[in-house]
Amino acid sequence: MNTESMNPEISQEEYEARKTEMLQYYKKEMEFLNVQKEYETLISDIDEQRLRRALVQQKLASIYAPAPDEEEIEEESKPRSLKKQK
Repeated sequence: MNTESMNPEISQEEYEARKTEMLQYYKKEMEFLNVQKEYETLISDIDEQRLRRALVQQKLASIYAPAPDEEEIEEESKPRSLKKQK
């Protein structure tokens, strides 16, 4: 891409100066962005571990839950009917 076609009012020296300025800015920000990436990764790992723990607790609860009585199963399987008005 030709620099003159981007903005004909900017000279080559001005273009190089802006380019250098932008590179310095991005290099300066890299430290912050790397720290932010590490933070976000740690937060994601913590959330994943919390989810795993909750799933294990849910499985254990279903394993140790008492089996339903046969009477309860029969009551649940009976169709429900509406009350008849007199």
